[in-house]
Amino acid sequence: MMKNPFEILKTFFLRGIAFFVYILYTWYGSTLKITSVNNEFSPERLALGENAIYAFWHSKTFSLLQHCREAQMGVLTLLDWKNIIYDKVCRLYGCQTIPVTSFQKATVKLKRLLEKGWPVGLALDGPRGPAGVVKPGVFFLAKITGKPIVAVNVRALKSFRLRWRWDQYEIPFPFSEVLISLSKPFQIHETDERINAQRIEPFLKDL
Repeated sequence: MMKNPFEILKTFFLRGIAFFVYILYTWYGSTLKITSVNNEFSPERLALGENAIYAFWHSKTFSLLQHCREAQMGVLTLLDWKNIIYDKVCRLYGCQTIPVTSFQKATVKLKRLLEKGWPVGLALDGPRGPAGVVKPGVFFLAKITGKPIVAVNVRALKSFRLRWRWDQYEIPFPFSEVLISLSKPFQIHETDERINAQRIEPFLKDL
């Protein structure tokens, strides 16, 4: 069956934008002075079969994608045009992307990735907020897979915010310092989501 010419053009156009964003983002990220704390718990350094679920605030993802480009991490994306571009950029960095069509389908695919040995990165308050409110998805995935959670705290010394976004997305200024701190991996055994949230929030307290 012959593809719609408009869809072919649209795909080509989005791929072109994604590649441009990838080049620009790679250059921008190369100017950042990133320091890692507890780097032994980063995805690429964990032993084979010891993959984990990395949890962070949605507003802090700018510095994380390039920093973890060698980790081949599984991430969720949405289906709007901005996230289609983001999806393609993530793939250029070697990530395994999962477009969210439903919570159930996304959970199944994330579970399969973890079982295959991939690390997974999830925003605790994603995909649409409210900002700073921990949702149960990360804990549910940890419980059904038995995989540990590693909390990721990202702190940029100088940055600006996209105030019109629900998460007030943070972008470090070029050549600024960024501190990425990883918690020790911990298991989820508690069924009370409030207790789980209280356990992880202190490590991620600054939005």
